[in-house]
Amino acid sequence: MHLLHIFIILGLTPLLTISFLPPKLLPLVNSMSDSMIHLSRYHRRTTLRPPSPPPPPSPFPSPSPSKKGKDIVILGSGWSAQSFVKIINDQNPHVNSITLVSPLNYFLFTPLLLSASVGTVEIRSIVEPIRSCNPFVDHIEGSAYKIDHKKKLVHLTPNLIDDPSHIENVTIPYDQLIVSVGEEATVRNVPGAALCSLPLKTAQDAQKLRTCIVNAFERGVLASRKKQSNKNWSQEVKHLLTFVVVGGGPTGLEFCGELYDFLSNDAGKLYPEIINYAKVVLVDSGRTSDLDPFKKLLKEKGLQKLNSRKGVGLAKERVVSVSGSGPKGNEPPFQVVFEGSEVVNCGTVVWAGGTAPRAIVADLISELNFGKDADGKELYRKLPVDEYMRVKNVEDGSILALGDNALFLDAGPRGLPPTAAVAAQQGPYVARLINRNYDLSVGCSSISNSNTNASLSCSPPQVSFIRSPLALMKTRIRASN
Repeated sequence: MHLLHIFIILGLTPLLTISFLPPKLLPLVNSMSDSMIHLSRYHRRTTLRPPSPPPPPSPFPSPSPSKKGKDIVILGSGWSAQSFVKIINDQNPHVNSITLVSPLNYFLFTPLLLSASVGTVEIRSIVEPIRSCNPFVDHIEGSAYKIDHKKKLVHLTPNLIDDPSHIENVTIPYDQLIVSVGEEATVRNVPGAALCSLPLKTAQDAQKLRTCIVNAFERGVLASRKKQSNKNWSQEVKHLLTFVVVGGGPTGLEFCGELYDFLSNDAGKLYPEIINYAKVVLVDSGRTSDLDPFKKLLKEKGLQKLNSRKGVGLAKERVVSVSGSGPKGNEPPFQVVFEGSEVVNCGTVVWAGGTAPRAIVADLISELNFGKDADGKELYRKLPVDEYMRVKNVEDGSILALGDNALFLDAGPRGLPPTAAVAAQQGPYVARLINRNYDLSVGCSSISNSNTNASLSCSPPQVSFIRSPLALMKTRIRASN
């Protein structure tokens, strides 16, 4: 292809969403469209100096009386939010402002989080400032705690407060809200687990876990020097160097593999006198079903492979309590009690036993009335969305959900897998819908509170010129199947 042809295609990219476009060219069209946005953004960043705005009365955005476009608010800074911010066109005349709200000012590359927790990679190598993704998107470092979907307001608390006793509440209006806050780790009402165990969801968790692993070996070295005065020194070292990982899912299995590699390759060279006392115990209750993120056969194969390694044990029982030492009960050694009354003494407890919806998502689910089960609990733990990522029961389509907090019902009862690969595709998909001026308020569907088995079909959102190639691609895939 000649250079002239490339420039012609780049210039006509917004018009290439016609119905006769071959499916094989759809990824190329999307890439060209995204490239034009990135080139325009780079040109403005390097050659143009943004005008100095007058000092506002508040550092937080407020609706302008003369605005012509939508105010878009994104909650979260994970995979879906980061990929959305990179693709969204801030020069779209139908967009007035784009604001990202997150308690973190960086994006975390989660696939390498487990490696960072044992020191294989540095944490600074797996984080990226969220402002560098798109410098023309406003960022507020704060925690959103409530969504008023009727008044279209987001209530949040800024992280940076001079007086910790003073809680400053900020309200941000929106026309289009992107909810991508993900989920949080849960200990499932196990006594002492929240106090004595370590989750593995954020960069701070990885840093803390890395410190605890090193401290366990250092305590073991000190205990080994008391051979003459302490006859039970070997038992003490064994307890300190026993690492219990609760949860046989993707996080638990992968972390056990990373920890085993660390003990085999690095720790043996640094602590040769006590390395033989180190042991990893993976706790899996065995309640595996075909609906888990790992299929039953694949999960069992991974557990067998891990259990065959030297220094790795597998406990197929449920944890009922965790207790520690010290005045506050949160210092090693810890005691992990199983359902069969067996007790394991250890120096570190890592909890990867599941996730739960964040409070802001749970409150929104309750307000939207999706229905309850026989026990009176909410029928869904995530926000049900249609094929255009619009949250159901929101009549005007003003709320979209991406990532782990979204439940794509067309993919089954559990939705799509909660992985980075899924979230990283949902963000650009929604960004392109907005870039191509789709009216997301058209054809919104709902879930009846009285009949949860009602039809969940939805009409495609309307666009002023033509239909998106992504929607055409979905139609053709269904036709071919």
